Amino acid sequence: MPVRLPDADQDFIGPYNRLSASQVNTWKACPRLWYYEKVLRFVMPQIPILFVGRAVEEAICKTLKETPALIVGAAPADIYAETPLDANGRPDREYEQRWPAEQLLVLPESKWPMDIDSLQHWANQRVRSHLAVCLENMRIDWLKHDRKAGDWDKDVDVERCIKMALNGIKMHMSEVKACLGLVSDEELNSWRKGSREHWPAPDGRGYAMDGHPLAQTGSISLIEAWEIARPWFVDPDAKPFMMNAVHPEHWFQGEYDLVYRWGGQNKIVDIKASLGNSDRSGDYVQQMRMYAYLWWSTHDKQRIDALEIWYLAADAIKTIDVPSVQELETIGEELKALWSDLREETPSIERCPPEPAPMRSFGPGGVPSEETPNLTRCQRCDWSHVCPTGGFDKEHPDGGMYHLPGMV
Repeated sequence: MPVRLPDADQDFIGPYNRLSASQVNTWKACPRLWYYEKVLRFVMPQIPILFVGRAVEEAICKTLKETPALIVGAAPADIYAETPLDANGRPDREYEQRWPAEQLLVLPESKWPMDIDSLQHWANQRVRSHLAVCLENMRIDWLKHDRKAGDWDKDVDVERCIKMALNGIKMHMSEVKACLGLVSDEELNSWRKGSREHWPAPDGRGYAMDGHPLAQTGSISLIEAWEIARPWFVDPDAKPFMMNAVHPEHWFQGEYDLVYRWGGQNKIVDIKASLGNSDRSGDYVQQMRMYAYLWWSTHDKQRIDALEIWYLAADAIKTIDVPSVQELETIGEELKALWSDLREETPSIERCPPEPAPMRSFGPGGVPSEETPNLTRCQRCDWSHVCPTGGFDKEHPDGGMYHLPGMV
């Protein structure tokens, strides 16, 4: 299951004291950086690119949620009603009325895509439509942020965003094609009978059904492949951080982007709206290894089958080796020790020294490079002006106040 909720009777840690992959990577980059951002709550300048990534991912997920058996390519972006949510902001298991997909009539089969190319065309239309709305919503969120920085109109390349969204759809279509040719009769028949995962892939339908309304007969159809290949992702209508996977001991949590489950295989995909040619690509590999550990620890020690990073701007998929059982055990031991150091009790600033890790080089697609990085970690740090090793002692010899980057 891609979601594991905390046990209220056993969770003595709480959502704000759990460790996450981003915290771990921040600590390893520089302990003082972690202290500034996680203890003193410094907020980095909120540049438009941070919001663009969320818009692209959301547009992709909104497209994957839909089906060409109900929605024509030119339909409005908001044709689905919002997903009914429970009091916690998750899709409501107790909801007994018609779900969004059930409020639409099935289109005549003559309106359905008849081949891969026409299905790709439909998906491209839908993601373009969703992206326009998602970008505008993110622009509004950016404008409201107290720490907004940069210039939206100058910094956001809409055509680049469209290209990234289309690349994401193309990557998913590879899964649909594979499903069309490889899905077993057992899985197909189970889907046709209405079998659903405990946490089903968001498709505008409820948690249970008696036979799938789009089921065909005979060999798998193109529409069925689209439906069966659909990965799990956080429903775009759900409230933030309500669909995490939480460690059984509650000290670590994460939220997967996509989890493919067709064909008896489980694959975690992380979507990156970037080229992958920065130091962060090293963090992403470690993030995926931590996700592999989280999956293992929440699935009775069953390893994930595959890990991928989709670099949308590079149109490249990077495959990450799944850690061995021994490696997973070591990852768990290291994470638990780090949680104890950082979260069981808040460390003092003296225990978080300004010791930055060397910068790493990567080419497009997250390919390791031997090139020397242009900047040191301190030179690119948002907090170098207030850090003792940031190189600004002469500008602020007696301390005092400093206006952090970003408009407040």
